[in-house]
Amino acid sequence: ATSCKSSILEFRSSLLRMMETIVFSPFLLTSTTTQRQWIMINYFSDFYDDPSAPASRIVVELQSKFIQVYTTRLQVHAQLSGLRHIMHHHPWISSISGVVANIIILTIIILISWTRIFTLDTHYPEEDYTKGKKQPVADQRKELTETDTLKDFHKTSIETIG
Repeated sequence: ATSCKSSILEFRSSLLRMMETIVFSPFLLTSTTTQRQWIMINYFSDFYDDPSAPASRIVVELQSKFIQVYTTRLQVHAQLSGLRHIMHHHPWISSISGVVANIIILTIIILISWTRIFTLDTHYPEEDYTKGKKQPVADQRKELTETDTLKDFHKTSIETIG
């Protein structure tokens, strides 16, 4: 994309320039201040870079023969929105919130792992399809009566003998 913009310096009459020079002469002689004017030129207000052919250089050309330039500075101001705006203009807030979010996520992962490792592992047998509920193995053992226990004992002792 190309853009050609014209601009004009602020007009100062010869009387105003002479008064400025006389009033500011001590500061101008000691180099604590200088006579200068700033020109702000907006070349592109809505510039979108093409990812297939990114912008890699800019050419600035002054087309006046009567202007004296001592120093120049090119500033690029991006107009960001949303999260990019917050991250660019408030880096401390974005960095602190990122670190806190990472700590919270890692803490949750560690707590879930900790509870999985140190909780008692209750084994559920296959679901009783007639009643439709699951009971832990420990609870099923409590429900056995003494006669059931004796029957199981006789079965195992008969099997071991025979």
